[in-house]
Amino acid sequence: MAFFCTNDDIAAGALLELQSIGRRIPEDIGIAGVNHLDIGLALKPQLASIITPREAIGRHAAERLIGSINGQQYPERTLNLGFDLFLGGSISKHI
Repeated sequence: MAFFCTNDDIAAGALLELQSIGRRIPEDIGIAGVNHLDIGLALKPQLASIITPREAIGRHAAERLIGSINGQQYPERTLNLGFDLFLGGSISKHI
C-alpha cells in the first residue's frame, strides 16, 4: 500500500502520523509527495517527491502576465517545463 499526496506538506504530516501509530515507512506503507520541499529532506526516511521547476514556472507566469498587460498575445498551448523524481526512502522499490 502507498499514499501519493498532492504536496510534501501533506505527505510529511501523513508520514509522521503513520509513524506515531507504529507503521513502518516504507515497509508497511509508502508515501510520496510533490514539490520536493526541505521538510521532506529532514524526515526519516527522507520523503520521495516529484521535483517541480517552481522557479521556472513562476518566471514563465510573470513573463506572460507582463506581456499580456503590454498587449502581447500567446497561443493557447501548454508549456512543458518537465520534472524530476527524488526517490528518498519513503517508498519501496517494489511499488
